Amino acid sequence: MVAPSSCRTISRHCFARTKIPDALWLFTIGLLLGPIGRVTGPENFGAVGPVFTTITLIFILFGSGIDQHLEPLNHSLSGTAKITIYNFVGTCLVAGSIVYFNTDLGLLRALLRGSIVGGTSSAVVTTLTRVFPMNKRSRTILVLESAFSDAYTLAVPVPLPPWPLCITLGNIDVLGPPIMKNIISRKPISLTDHERAFFSEAVFLLRTFFFVYIGISVRLADWWMFVLGAIITGALFLIRIPIVRLAVPRDTPLKDAAFMAAMIPKGLGAAVLVSLPAQQGVPGGEVIQSVVFSIILCSTMFTTILTFLVDKTWLANVYTWIFRLTGLGKTKPELATAGMPDQLALPAPDLPDP
Repeated sequence: MVAPSSCRTISRHCFARTKIPDALWLFTIGLLLGPIGRVTGPENFGAVGPVFTTITLIFILFGSGIDQHLEPLNHSLSGTAKITIYNFVGTCLVAGSIVYFNTDLGLLRALLRGSIVGGTSSAVVTTLTRVFPMNKRSRTILVLESAFSDAYTLAVPVPLPPWPLCITLGNIDVLGPPIMKNIISRKPISLTDHERAFFSEAVFLLRTFFFVYIGISVRLADWWMFVLGAIITGALFLIRIPIVRLAVPRDTPLKDAAFMAAMIPKGLGAAVLVSLPAQQGVPGGEVIQSVVFSIILCSTMFTTILTFLVDKTWLANVYTWIFRLTGLGKTKPELATAGMPDQLALPAPDLPDP
């Protein structure tokens, strides 16, 4: 049997060669086994399917909560907080509105379902930011956005107490109450490296099988739901451009901003959450499940294609032109003299080379 760490290494090598996230490969395998090849279907899993979904959600909550480190947020607080909140609210409103006007779910349920896709996939974003050229601050903002957006994606549709429990476990060394320092041990008891590794490997295994499972669960009979998901995905990529412009610092490199605008894949958290209403028989659950599955597939595919095009083709010029037109990409000396009269905005003196 291949160890999870070996599977993860194979997954990274595969992405390094193809630039295609493993989620797309797994999703495709599920499609071939399920609705296309008709080898199996979700009904063949019986009661195991709902139990598997619940277990996956539990491990996601623990894994994402433990991985939320509060200290790095201090260095990118402004950019991370803005882009996370703006993207979640914008996604919720846009996706919810489109669902509301094209289905009979009602306003509240449409907005709640829109909030399910309000975050980004940590697995895909973290992998992409390692491959494409970005500065450290831009990379940190994107990675932290994908991590902290789980708080909204998981807590708004289904408020679950274990997640802030997990936050405490993951940051016990910085959250220890000062009033208790004289009573309890001065060295906080936190999770060991082996325990963290266990949760990491468990989540990796569960996400591997779950993406295949959701591929099997896709219903291709109703093509309109799949098209609706593609339309929503396109709208989300369009509103991502002003969101990035409003959220990131003004001295952000233009190409970094282009990568940020092209990187909004939806992932495992959305897939698990949208599976719960359908399995519990909630009215409209299967409809919204099909739409969200389509958004996950399309957003991951669009992210893969757009990031490659931004890196290698003229598409980067389109993004940079838009951001330059709106005042992004200015250096600190330019920002310092932007509001000064012309006669006072003197050029910087030439300095000798060191």
